[in-house]
Amino acid sequence: MTAQDTRRAFDERDVGLLTRVLAHIPNGAEVAYAAKRARERTKYPITGYEGLVALLDDGKVARFGDREVTADAIKRYVPKEFFPLDDEDDLIAKLLIAFDRAEIEHSKQTVPRPRR
Repeated sequence: MTAQDTRRAFDERDVGLLTRVLAHIPNGAEVAYAAKRARERTKYPITGYEGLVALLDDGKVARFGDREVTADAIKRYVPKEFFPLDDEDDLIAKLLIAFDRAEIEHSKQTVPRPRR
């Protein structure tokens, strides 16, 4: 089954189900929010850090639930090798990795945040 076939398997009646599934994917909701922001604020390809920073509320920070993402964090956890971000799927895949990198680093410094 291709990604396109999977998308056709769901419709608006499945939003509740998909929301519950997303809650079980570590950092999934945060990455989905970033992808939503990208749909609203930018075009692909995203060629560098400034394209991701444009997704932040004021170009400096974005808040989602108990999470805060800063421009400095983007530069720290999104390696330059991730660019360009060619499309939404590329953004999602690479941001999941970036959020995991941040969680791993933070877990070495503090008590880990419970994973969803």
